[in-house]
Amino acid sequence: MMDLSLASIEIGLACHSLIYGARTKGLQTGFCRCLDWDYEYSDKIINALGIDYIEQVQLLMGVGI
Repeated sequence: MMDLSLASIEIGLACHSLIYGARTKGLQTGFCRCLDWDYEYSDKIINALGIDYIEQVQLLMGVGI
């Protein structure tokens, strides 16, 4: 298994940039880390995102009005 600590730092920095840019445009932002990996529609999420298993989702971020 690979060490995800560097990837997590990179993802955090990218999200910070996205949030900063969105806020300067007047958009609201938010993070969600409360992931329900036993969600009954997990298979649909896996197919839509093109991933192998639901645990690959580590961060959800909302951007909008």
